[in-house]
Amino acid sequence: MINLEKKYLTLIDLVKHQDPHHAKKIAICLHVLSAANRIDKSCADKLSHYNLSEGRFLILALLMQYDHLSPLEIAHHCGVTKATISALLQSLIKDQFINKALDPQDGRKQIITLTKTGRQLISQLFSIHTKWIEQLTDNFSQGEAEQLTQLLTKLLNNLRDKE
Repeated sequence: MINLEKKYLTLIDLVKHQDPHHAKKIAICLHVLSAANRIDKSCADKLSHYNLSEGRFLILALLMQYDHLSPLEIAHHCGVTKATISALLQSLIKDQFINKALDPQDGRKQIITLTKTGRQLISQLFSIHTKWIEQLTDNFSQGEAEQLTQLLTKLLNNLRDKE
């Protein structure tokens, strides 16, 4: 358990004193949380070197794939509200990574496209970033990778059942 964040180690110690029988099961969830937090922080650190967040990166990657999308389509792909996307789009426009224009076929609809700067950035960064993510599981065998996926799926299903 030495790889756990201090707050999780503290919580496990508290649980051990109150209910030692359940401490191991709680430790599993805290290991998952600790790993997810570290991955998230490392990802944010890496993307920040390019003045990007995960959300901003995803928008650029979507536009690289689809060439142009409406704000609503981007929100749908990202699984967030249009209001959340609006703030991200404004920041990407400000940084000159994307353009916003009216759709020539439907003047009521906005379309978002990459600028030359945005296209160059995401073309360079996409493979770097996805390779970094892939390397997180480099030392997993095929069986371990499949088992972890199955276990995390079970964990997520348990969470959904408890909500």
